[in-house]
Amino acid sequence: MKFSELVILFLGIPLILLIARINIQVLFAVILSCLAVCLYLKFNKIKIVNYHSKNPQNLKFVLFRIVFVSFVILSFSFLYDEQNFLSFPRKNFNIYILVIILYPFLSALPQEILYRRFFF
Repeated sequence: MKFSELVILFLGIPLILLIARINIQVLFAVILSCLAVCLYLKFNKIKIVNYHSKNPQNLKFVLFRIVFVSFVILSFSFLYDEQNFLSFPRKNFNIYILVIILYPFLSALPQEILYRRFFF
């Protein structure tokens, strides 16, 4: 069941929208439908987050991984293209701040909820 839902949501619907060249009104209807499903899931007693798995040992490991991987990615980026390293915050600081503030709520959180439901 999960696999079929995954295929429909992440392959079927985007392909239909791409092939049909859907206009903005239809896209708005799709967004409202998704909102209705999200509201249904909010009031349905489906457990998406397991809060009991948080303990200090797990958090230390996650923090270490974040710091290590961030250092590796930043180092590679700097060595690969030193001239353009961090050019987005330097050139468009206001837009950069807006992205930093809005991205977690408009992109990362919805993705986290959907992917956690399907994969874990």
